[in-house]
Amino acid sequence: MPILEWKWEMIVMDFVVGLPKTLEKFDSIWVVVDRFTKSAHFISEVDLLKDAQDKIMSIQAKLLAAQSRQKKYADHKVRDMTFQIGENIIHKVSPMKGVIRFSKKGKLSPRYIGPFEVLECVGLVAYRLALPPNLSGVHLVFHVSMLKRYHGD
Repeated sequence: MPILEWKWEMIVMDFVVGLPKTLEKFDSIWVVVDRFTKSAHFISEVDLLKDAQDKIMSIQAKLLAAQSRQKKYADHKVRDMTFQIGENIIHKVSPMKGVIRFSKKGKLSPRYIGPFEVLECVGLVAYRLALPPNLSGVHLVFHVSMLKRYHGD
């Protein structure tokens, strides 16, 4: 065993169990002993539980504060997107490097295509569109994040 130079450099921990039950129905103690000074600390289960509960409450409060800040930020950024049946909208084209879309490459390819007519609302956040025959290979239902209101000239 190495020679110790500082107190609390090496400790021994043990649980003393099988004690008579207290009024709170606890029957054990956590013992922490410093090997250098031979000083011992006796920690009851009540202290352990109280410390753990205090830490849990503190963590929950911090999580709630962080969550409310994030919700406030997200709510500020999110737009309420609802479209009426028969309304004209444009569809966002996902950018891909090196892919030629609509006879144009890169920066010159259109970001949105359309306008298309809304046929029906599918669920809470998706819409079925009336697409032209040249887009017959594309699915007809799109998420609201891919759609934008069309403002004609």
